[in-house]
Amino acid sequence: SSSLSSFRWAVIFVLLAVVLWEGVRNRFSNLPLLMPMTAFVGAIILSLWHSVDPAMGAKYLKKDIFQMVVLFYGTYFLMSERLSRVKAMAWTILLSSLLVLVKGVIHPRFKRGRFSATFQSPTKYGKFLDLVLPLAWAFFWLPLNWWTSLAILLAMGETVALVFTATRSSMVAIPTMVGLQGVLLGRFKRLAALVLVMSLVVVAVILGGGRRGSRVLKRLEGFSLAVVKEKESYDLSLATRVKIYKTAWALIKERPILGWGYGRKIERVIVKKKGVEWYKSRNLFPFTFHTHSTILEIWLQCGIIGLLAYFWLIGAFWYQALRAWRGVKKLGDDYFILYLGFLGGLAAFTLHSLITSILQLRHELLMMVFMASVMALVARAEDEKPFQ
Repeated sequence: SSSLSSFRWAVIFVLLAVVLWEGVRNRFSNLPLLMPMTAFVGAIILSLWHSVDPAMGAKYLKKDIFQMVVLFYGTYFLMSERLSRVKAMAWTILLSSLLVLVKGVIHPRFKRGRFSATFQSPTKYGKFLDLVLPLAWAFFWLPLNWWTSLAILLAMGETVALVFTATRSSMVAIPTMVGLQGVLLGRFKRLAALVLVMSLVVVAVILGGGRRGSRVLKRLEGFSLAVVKEKESYDLSLATRVKIYKTAWALIKERPILGWGYGRKIERVIVKKKGVEWYKSRNLFPFTFHTHSTILEIWLQCGIIGLLAYFWLIGAFWYQALRAWRGVKKLGDDYFILYLGFLGGLAAFTLHSLITSILQLRHELLMMVFMASVMALVARAEDEKPFQ
């Protein structure tokens, strides 16, 4: 949130000091994802050379990318020192999420049937929930006690928020990731109970939500009609996305290699540069916000070079994370379930990114914390001699 930017920057500089200190200790050679992360940042810097607004690119390079990289490596160093810090991080995320929901219940806001909490509405479009919900539901697989019950209570509250957002991709991706957790752990009886609980929560919200519940139902019905009858007009959200994808592809074809330049608001600059008539003459939609697809967003801004670097970064993360799952399992059920919770959130977030842009600071930073948590668990699983 912009209201917490001063505090956030203070934390970033503390983490930067941690990273620099680890460099003094000569631990940079063990940094995870160093090469693909360098390639991705390098591709962003390269895009500035060909950007329609280099000043904007430089601004967001400092404002977004610098914070992301420092947060990832600073958090990784802190958590890889002690496993207990991974648990502390998980509970920090869950408790802060609970505070957001409590505040949202006290001062609820609804916009077009979608539930919004506080802090710039982090639950509004489901991206926040993509990350947090699989982590919260992961505690369902542990023996029940007061702290796992608190996590489950949070998970149920977050599920209610998810239904009110009516973010359909999240409503598919999140239960899928949570279900995979149960399958991998072999907890099939609990999985059946979880399916029943989540189904009852969804039905209760839709039927008991009054006018707002009916709006959510209509949003789901509109998508169903659009798919069955192959008419985008039944679903305005889908129709708008198709127009944006068409426009993004037309712009990508004009600058496929280096892109139009990095920046969260670069689309506005492109519209000013090209002029609205250029769009109208080609029957294109002059959108001034993100492309509703992370792949198209990165390709549009950073070209094919940036897109390949992004694929390398994400692919390298998942390769290292999944390759170490047997080692993480040996750390004990508590840590293996946290590992599945963090990975489940990242998987749901990645799936959602196919039809939305995740290049927004509050989502990117939480994603970096999740990735750092997984890499810390992987490091401890692979290291025969734990860090002292």
